[in-house]
Amino acid sequence: MHKRITLTGISLRGKNRVKEAFMMLGTREWRILEQQDRVPFNQSVGPWFLVEPRSDNPKRKSFLRWVHGVFDPHFKIVEP
Repeated sequence: MHKRITLTGISLRGKNRVKEAFMMLGTREWRILEQQDRVPFNQSVGPWFLVEPRSDNPKRKSFLRWVHGVFDPHFKIVEP
């Protein structure tokens, strides 16, 4: 899939995570690696997206996360 997106923080937690990724990796772009209708840690039906920062740095894997496409309390997915 690997679609380019911008991930913005809504809550303080989300804003800090996006800022940490930018400070460590120098990118504000993220990519969608996978899409699922359900994830094992939440009862909400998706779309759920597995996202990571767009970078060649191996540390990008520490920022992997599942983000709900509509109702995520911490992040909003913005398409370029």
